[in-house]
Amino acid sequence: MTTQTVHSFNKLEPLDYYPRFDGLADVRLRENIREVKTIGEYGGDGTPIESTEWQAEETYLVTDMSREQVEANRQWLLGNSKYAQHIMNSDVPNMDGPGLA
Repeated sequence: MTTQTVHSFNKLEPLDYYPRFDGLADVRLRENIREVKTIGEYGGDGTPIESTEWQAEETYLVTDMSREQVEANRQWLLGNSKYAQHIMNSDVPNMDGPGLA
C-alpha cells in the first residue's frame, strides 16, 4: 500500500474516487490536510515570494467498493491499507457483496 505526503497548489479533498473501466476504482484517502505557506526565491532576482500549498498524508488503494462504501469504511481502510493495495468488499468486516451489510 502506498502512503505518502503529497503537495498541491489546489486544496486537497479527504477522498478522491475514480471509477475505472474494469469495475474497480482508484481511491486516494487523505488525512492531516493542511495549508502551508512557504517563502522562496523566484525568477533569480532574489525577491522573496510567498506561496501557499496544501499538504496531506495520502493512502492509495484499488477497490471494488462504491464511493459510499469507502466513505462508510474510511477508518477501517486507513487502518488496514498498509497490508494490501487491493481491498475488496469481501476483505472488509460487515460487508456482504456489493452493498453494506
